[in-house]
Amino acid sequence: MSRKESDLLVRLEQIESRLTERQKKIEELEQRLNIRPASPLMDVAQDVATYEGILDLLVIKGYATDAEIQHYLDTYKNFWSAIVHLLIDKTLITEKELWCASIAYHHFLRLYGLNSGKSPQELMTERREFIKKILVMNDPFSVV
Repeated sequence: MSRKESDLLVRLEQIESRLTERQKKIEELEQRLNIRPASPLMDVAQDVATYEGILDLLVIKGYATDAEIQHYLDTYKNFWSAIVHLLIDKTLITEKELWCASIAYHHFLRLYGLNSGKSPQELMTERREFIKKILVMNDPFSVV
């Protein structure tokens, strides 16, 4: 075997070794992605069916009328704002409850990230217990 062939063979072995290492890293990443829990909250930003469904349920359950819903939609110009303000105005939730729930969500996202190793159900249960605890606290800044 010539020196050039020998060098090429060594180079080929090095490339194969690097490819094997990279393949292992890819497999490890795939395993980590497979165990990463999905967000416990669905993303409704583009789901009009969800918005319409919530509005229908508010009417069916007697919490709002079509006219009230239309008023909120005309006022706030988007589904989500209309739903949130309707829920607050109808006292189904309070601003403080909404703030506490939002704070808890962001707190848990920062605390655990998306790769906590906990199931979505465990995260939701812990987050809801945290919400219950902070709901009873006084608001020192009178924000809500």
